[in-house]
Amino acid sequence: MVWASERKAPHLMTALTGREFTGTSWRLFLSGVSPNSVLAWHNSCYNTFINLHQSLTKHRHFEDEFTQEVFIDFFGRFNVWADNIGAGRRGRASLDYRLRDASDIKDYVILALQRLSKVLQSGE
Repeated sequence: MVWASERKAPHLMTALTGREFTGTSWRLFLSGVSPNSVLAWHNSCYNTFINLHQSLTKHRHFEDEFTQEVFIDFFGRFNVWADNIGAGRRGRASLDYRLRDASDIKDYVILALQRLSKVLQSGE
């Protein structure tokens, strides 16, 4: 059950901070992870990959074994990429830390992760 105040909260935070809080960014805010961090969007993509795979497997939407292998290959590539650059890490080993002085590059990485998350959520 969603209370009316919970539905209004993202809009209130948007008004207070000047940043848009909707959907995924609101859930990230509630979890204590900055919605403008590489880590937050990495975690969003990772969880969406897992949820999409479970849903497709449960409802048998994989057309054949090849399609499932391709999906698993993409997920594996995402994990290798994220591990190599520290997208899913905290502290000094994190990509957030390494890009702390390069906000323009960090913004591009976050934008790419946001787009990936959106595509995964739409199931395209």
